Amino acid sequence: METLLEDYKRKLKNVNEMLDFDSNINNGSINDIKRFERLNTKASQYRAFIVDIERAIKRETERRKEENIKLIQNQITYISYLENQMFISGKKIDELKHS
Repeated sequence: METLLEDYKRKLKNVNEMLDFDSNINNGSINDIKRFERLNTKASQYRAFIVDIERAIKRETERRKEENIKLIQNQITYISYLENQMFISGKKIDELKHS
């Protein structure tokens, strides 16, 4: 997804450069005006798509963080369980030694 984001940022940069270039040589013809409008529309679409990709990346990052937190919590719970089992086993061994 990062690659897609970088690709669209590059495309937007290229379109913006064409807009800058076209605005300097625009002679007011219908073709120039239509081309300028198409490039503006394309730039707007790229900006919107870039924002959507960035939001998706942020949501995915947050989801992964939450999953990692849950995983760590589960591991801590399991370690506590194992420690408790080892303590109980040690007590039973001591009881057997003394009986």
